[in-house]
This record gives sequence, structure tokens and C-alpha cells, in this order.
Amino acid sequence: MAHELSTRDAHDPPTDGHKATQPLTARRHDTALNRQREVLERAHWWRALQWPERHAFEDQCSPPKAVSGKTDLDSAGQPDDRLYLILDGWFARYVHGPRGLRQTLTILLPGQLMNPEILFLPGPPVGTAALTDGEIVSVAKADLEVLAARYPSVANAISVAVAERNLLLGEEIARLGRRSARERMAHFICEMVTRLGYAPLPVRRSCDFPLTQEQVADVLGLTVVHVNRTLKDLRAMEVIEWRAHRLDILDWPSLARLGMFNGAYLEQRG
Repeated sequence: MAHELSTRDAHDPPTDGHKATQPLTARRHDTALNRQREVLERAHWWRALQWPERHAFEDQCSPPKAVSGKTDLDSAGQPDDRLYLILDGWFARYVHGPRGLRQTLTILLPGQLMNPEILFLPGPPVGTAALTDGEIVSVAKADLEVLAARYPSVANAISVAVAERNLLLGEEIARLGRRSARERMAHFICEMVTRLGYAPLPVRRSCDFPLTQEQVADVLGLTVVHVNRTLKDLRAMEVIEWRAHRLDILDWPSLARLGMFNGAYLEQRG
């Protein structure tokens, strides 16, 4: 069956009959859509779209789905026929290394597409996991292909998401291959704080940082014991405090110098 895209404008009000029979459902839909748009406004790939393409994309999105933390959404190498968009929570893409150990490739935050390459390639041999409780929506790959054919800017926006992912992967490779444990930790914290919108930091700043030490170990290629020891070192240097999923940046310039952090790769625009 051919896939057809709806031509309904996302701002069109429901019909009188719809209002009469489903007022609560309509209000919930509007609330969810407004929250989705608020998240997406911070995403570079979304800002590459004009309103007609944004409305068309929204029309293809599934209802929001809650996801529990510390669960796998899909296994490495398993085929998938949907594009996933994060509305809330922290997620990760990973591979299994030697002896079954997990290596996290990228931390994914609200507004990011989990698997933008699905428009161009079959599913890569990586898995996706929810690190915290979260919420996602999805678009069927077939509908995405029709959407991209109708609106070339959609394919361009997806390419922006792929390019941004590649920049993050490049930094992850350099972090694992050319930095000590302290430098890896400092660089990772600087990167995440910047991505969360809290940098640069002229003064002390606090933010939620919901990762466990085990999850950080999967990112940095360290043991949990080594992560714990490295965090103690950074506390002793008085550059951070990290307790109960709350991160305090005490000395941003020193932390950035220790991690040899240059956030230019996070400022790229599509």
C-alpha cells in the first residue's frame, strides 16, 4: 500500500464534532505537541526545516511513548523500520566489545534523533538503551522516505543530525585514544555540560547529571573502580562535586584545561 502524507496543517483546530466527542483527548494532544515543539526548538536539525516541513513531520509522528530507564530499546544489529526522536530522558547508542563489555558510542539528549542514518542505510550494528526514564516518538521509515521525497529539506535536516552525530563520535574516539582517565572524565563532563546549555560558566553552576558510575564507565572505557577513583581526584582538585545525580562545576576554566576541551565542534550549524 502506498504511504500518503497528511496535508492537515498542524495548527488547524479540530472540527466541531471532534471537540464535542473528544475535548480531553484534543487538549492532551495539543499539550503534548507544544511540549514536543519546545524540545525541538533547541535541535539544530529541526531548525533546518521551515514550518510546512515541520508540520508534515509532526503529522507522521506516533503518540509519545514512555520508556523506563536502564532498558534496551533494540539490540545491536536488529533491523528497525522506524526513526526515533527523544522528547525526554538520556539515551545511549552502544556496541558490545571484547568479553561482552558494553562501549557507549554516544549519549543522546532530548531533541536528538536516535537513528537518523535509517533514512539512508539499513540499521547499523549498534544498540540503543535508555539510561534514564524518558519519552520518545517515532516515524515509520516508509513515511519518512515519502516525506523526504516531497520535501528535500527534510533529507537535509536528517543529514544535519547525522553530521552532528559524526562530530560527537570523532571526539569520543579522540577521548578514548589520546587522553588519560582524568582527561577523559574532564572532557566528558565539559562536553555534556555544554550540550545541556550550561557553558561557558563564569561562576559556579549546578545541573542534574543522572548517570551512574557504571554508565560513565561504559562511555569512558574505564572500570567502575577507576571511574570512582577519578571522580575523587577531580573533587580533590576542587573542580567538581558530583553527588546523588547532581553535578556542581566549581572551576570551569581548570576543568576545561584538564580535559583539553574545545567546544567548537558543538557549535556547528547545519
